[in-house]
Amino acid sequence: MLMDMGFKDAELQSDLYFRTTDEMLEEFSYLGEQRCKDVVIYAPGRIAEMVRDDIKPFPDGTFPPVILSAPDDLRAIVNKTMKEMYEHEGVIPEVRGGRLSGGFERIGRIFAGGDFIRYFGSQSTGPSQKVPEV
Repeated sequence: MLMDMGFKDAELQSDLYFRTTDEMLEEFSYLGEQRCKDVVIYAPGRIAEMVRDDIKPFPDGTFPPVILSAPDDLRAIVNKTMKEMYEHEGVIPEVRGGRLSGGFERIGRIFAGGDFIRYFGSQSTGPSQKVPEV
């Protein structure tokens, strides 16, 4: 798989796969027959029995990052873009500016729902891009 993906050092990587029980018994044969069976067959089962089935690795819900400056950052980006697109002789048409003031109330609800990161992230074209300066 690594070779197919174009990694030049693919042949230097170790084999990545789950070994069969027989392969594991062979790998641990230096422990002796009984100890090898304990390590390969019985110990994993004992560990599995100790794991509680009421434990979740991740809690329910979503946990978006908290960016305290998000409302101000987005407002600045929107204002800058609006000026670039619609400002004529230092004036932004009322129809554009009026729409925007009502839009910020809706934007506030977006922030309350934790969706800001998607809107903010869409302002960059890639992981190396910074948020546009305002």
